Amino acid sequence: MREVKQIYLRAKEIAVMIGVNRQTIHKWAYNGSFPKPIKLCARCSVWPSEVVLTWINEHRAKNGLSELSADSVF
Repeated sequence: MREVKQIYLRAKEIAVMIGVNRQTIHKWAYNGSFPKPIKLCARCSVWPSEVVLTWINEHRAKNGLSELSADSVF
């Protein structure tokens, strides 16, 4: 059985993936437009890659675009 390792992304990495700045990611998370992060410490937040990919695909589907696979993103 193949073990899948969980990948965690920082706001900067997510911002590059979707074309916004990292402050926008934090603002969206604060107002509920984006999933809440996991706080590792007071100044370090991460998001599970599966959660980010799901959010991206939900927004792509709303715009009539095809889904992305984890292989094509990560």
